[in-house]
Amino acid sequence: MSSTIATQENKVFIEAVGLLATGIPSWQAFLNNDLQPLGDEFPKLTAERLPRAERRRATKITRLAFMTSEQSAAASSMPAGQLANVFVSSCSSTDIVDSVCLQLCDDPMLVSPTQFHNSVHNAPVGYWSIASESKMPSSSICGHDHSFAAGLLDTYSQVLIEKIPAMLTAADNVVAGRLQPFRDIAYPFATSFVLTPNQTKKSLASLTLSTQTGQQETRLTGELEAMRAGNPAARSLPFLLQLAAGNGGECTFVLNGCQLVASLTPVSAS
Repeated sequence: MSSTIATQENKVFIEAVGLLATGIPSWQAFLNNDLQPLGDEFPKLTAERLPRAERRRATKITRLAFMTSEQSAAASSMPAGQLANVFVSSCSSTDIVDSVCLQLCDDPMLVSPTQFHNSVHNAPVGYWSIASESKMPSSSICGHDHSFAAGLLDTYSQVLIEKIPAMLTAADNVVAGRLQPFRDIAYPFATSFVLTPNQTKKSLASLTLSTQTGQQETRLTGELEAMRAGNPAARSLPFLLQLAAGNGGECTFVLNGCQLVASLTPVSAS
């Protein structure tokens, strides 16, 4: 049984993409290399929008999310400060959480205020809202392995109902230290999309979402499947590949006991 969230009349549009992973320094580089990684090096994490002092204090997950957000914001026709923001991560800054837990065991118990600030799940979207001078709504979402699907549904709903442009950013880093046995993430990965309520000159495709019963999700093959399965944010890869192909189609994500179906249509056919 299928439950339709969007009809052809209330679709939204995707107009910009960011991507960062091992061997993938940007969305454009991924397109230029026939949708394959370029080697096994991970790009240096910089986060140029952040002022220098904040950049030094920013965590790896914040810089990871920032760099892909900078890509999609730069490619969008919408000013970054006018975008609602949805940041998604299944774990956020586990390295900082590990460090804070160790500090709690010290005598005397001295916890760094900066590390405590960076340990909270919404730190990356907070940094981004400040750096982009955005006064638009912002959300931070965690849904374990289904985090990307939850973020996509939330962003889509905001754009569809509120009629505002929004940016979805999904990022997860490798879990190290004492938390690693409890959460194995093999690859760092981040992606970002700008969604708009109306078609623009930069629109790549229109998007509609629907739900149906079942627990199947779209899978890939080879190196890209290993990447997809090894990082919750990389569950977005089938969606990215369909968007890059430019000929539309559907991909499916598991979400809260059902399937979320994302349907893409080329703008020329919308």
